[in-house]
Amino acid sequence: REGLTEKQTELLHDQFAIANYIENMADIIETNVIPIGRERLDLGVQISDETLQVLHPLFERVLWAAGRALESVAEWDPAIAKEVIDAKVDIARQADEAYQHLIGRVAAPEPGRLPAYRVETELIEAFKRLFYLTKRIAKVVLEVDMAYLKEEADEDAAA
Repeated sequence: REGLTEKQTELLHDQFAIANYIENMADIIETNVIPIGRERLDLGVQISDETLQVLHPLFERVLWAAGRALESVAEWDPAIAKEVIDAKVDIARQADEAYQHLIGRVAAPEPGRLPAYRVETELIEAFKRLFYLTKRIAKVVLEVDMAYLKEEADEDAAA
């Protein structure tokens, strides 16, 4: 049995990096998102409909990006990976809009605004971190030597 070529070693390293990013995303969900949700319930924090209208598009966009990043890995498709990376501006804008909304709401006369503000901002931060890792996955796919992958596929098809 022969060893791995240099290109195969690089590809294996890239695949381990992607697996590590996915594991880090799971850690964020386990150690941040779920506890934030539990804390929200324990404190009786209600997220207003107005705030949900601002937060929901951000969350949906991050989830979309994560799905597309994983699809780019499954297909080793740099075009899909580029879509994910290009979403950075849109996601940053949505996060900024959400922060601006929350800043305006923190002084609202409703009870429990400070705990709600903290929970809501922690959610935004968690989703920003999830997108950062999603973007890292896409960058790995974008940087892979696609010519090498095509050569490998052609060799496999010929064998």
